[in-house]
Amino acid sequence: MNYNDTIEYNIMLQRMTRNIRQYERFPKDGVFRKFVSDLRPDFEFSSDRGLYERKEMAYNTSVPMHIRTSLYFEKIDDDSCKEHVTGEIFVRTFDNRFYNENTGLRFDFYESFEPGLAYEKYIDDEKYKELVTKYFDHFREIKEEDDRKRSIGYYQLLKRNNSIIKREE
Repeated sequence: MNYNDTIEYNIMLQRMTRNIRQYERFPKDGVFRKFVSDLRPDFEFSSDRGLYERKEMAYNTSVPMHIRTSLYFEKIDDDSCKEHVTGEIFVRTFDNRFYNENTGLRFDFYESFEPGLAYEKYIDDEKYKELVTKYFDHFREIKEEDDRKRSIGYYQLLKRNNSIIKREE
């Protein structure tokens, strides 16, 4: 890592720290916004076929663009939040990312933290709810496939008497 990379890395860490502190100071039950593009899938054995769903949300013209590209979350506490439409709970991990076990989706506050003050009237729109539900259902389906594949992989390792856990020698 050269000097410029180190400086950029430190700037990114400072920004992340500032944004996670904004989240921590944010009131309980407050609504904040994350862009759909900020959510990333975290699958071990399955591919991210989510591009279709992201495009559907981005290009669906029945919902205003600034709404269809956003997801709204309610803060539960400093370590968890829930998505407004589906109620999916995202839990804070050791690296300050928020992860949902049911969908395999995660997000962080590296880029920004944005209170969702301007668009609350849209988040109860039926077309928006349908888009968001389809989005989460799609990733839930991929996560189930990934869990199945992981289970098969573990079974194969155990069948060959290979341990999943690294042994200290």
